[in-house]
Amino acid sequence: MNCAPRSAQVALLFSNLLACTASANTPALAVASAPPQELVAAALQTGKRLFANCNACHTLGANEDDRVGPNLWKIFGARVAVRPDFAYSEALQKSGINWTEEMLDKWITNPAALVPGNSMAFVGMSNALERKLLLAYIRLRTRD
Repeated sequence: MNCAPRSAQVALLFSNLLACTASANTPALAVASAPPQELVAAALQTGKRLFANCNACHTLGANEDDRVGPNLWKIFGARVAVRPDFAYSEALQKSGINWTEEMLDKWITNPAALVPGNSMAFVGMSNALERKLLLAYIRLRTRD
């Protein structure tokens, strides 16, 4: 495993967390008093907790099976609806989306608004900080 990309991702997560925590209208972590490694660990733990809701339908590992939703391994940068053995909705197949961080954030915010007619039952996550933490956790878990 290459640790350099993971270190860069953790640094990015930390800077995003600081930016979001400063402006979010949710109970914030004690940013000023927490050492960076504790803050990153707390952020990743929160992302993991948030993913528990997704885990009912999605897996993250390289060789894990699809569930009701597709496996998310290497989703960042991928085109939508590319897993050959998964039955995607016609709406999602025709969407032409690439899963950038921005698109994934929009998708998690409100899947039905981004791609009307998709078959994902999830209604969305309105909290921007929680979405960032969830996406950071997924990114870290779905890379080589």
